[in-house]
Amino acid sequence: MRLRLLLCILGSCALLHACATGGATTDPRKGGLFSYNPKAYESRIQEREERLNASSGEARAAQDEQTRLQASVAAQERRKAEARKKMDAMNAELAKTRRALDAVKTQDARVQASLGEMRRRHTELSGRLGDLERAPDSPGAQAERERLDAEIQRLKREAETLGAL
Repeated sequence: MRLRLLLCILGSCALLHACATGGATTDPRKGGLFSYNPKAYESRIQEREERLNASSGEARAAQDEQTRLQASVAAQERRKAEARKKMDAMNAELAKTRRALDAVKTQDARVQASLGEMRRRHTELSGRLGDLERAPDSPGAQAERERLDAEIQRLKREAETLGAL
């Protein structure tokens, strides 16, 4: 009998403790029956709304960053297309210069030496232009394109002068 009474008292204490557990917490999902606090509930709702607003702000910022990056990629693609177009024009000039050099037919040794030097420079310029085509976005590519274009124009003028002889 005493054992039953002791078991009932211990069971009641355990049940009372289980119902009152969470007195230190304000979250009714984690606490017992007696821990409901309307102010804490409102506070939790406010915290969740703030987190939602912060997440929405972060999502907008990420969307803005994505838009900015897409615009940057599009601008880079336009610059790359412009560079490709310029390099194609330089290739065409080199081919035209090569045809002019090949058209020169003369027996004069001095002209032949000059022609050989011009063909060597043509080959060198072709190689440099090929290197530039493989890395059109490398640092200094724009300056190298301008240098190559100037050298191609100089070679073209020399070839035209030589062809007029």
